[in-house]
Amino acid sequence: MIGNVVLVVKPSMTDAELNTLFAAAWPDHRQVQFGPVLQRSLTWIAARSGDRLVGFVNVAIDQARASGMTWLHVDYEPHLDGFYRGCGFRETAAGLLHLA
Repeated sequence: MIGNVVLVVKPSMTDAELNTLFAAAWPDHRQVQFGPVLQRSLTWIAARSGDRLVGFVNVAIDQARASGMTWLHVDYEPHLDGFYRGCGFRETAAGLLHLA
């Protein structure tokens, strides 16, 4: 628990609460079904404040390492660079093509 936020590994979550969370973070978010994503996921962690979903991460670094993974790639926006560097990520060159 962090403050009044509880972290739960691999909890059940509804599409509605995940879509609400994603829409709060990304105004252009389109409603999706998360079941297929979670079925292919190594693990995920949800952060809850009471009954409300307030955070979600799909793959935790320690869980990936424990499963035998040797590399983990993450995409993030520039203002989050300090956070990810603090987690041990390093900058890499990559390409991105907007298809829509």
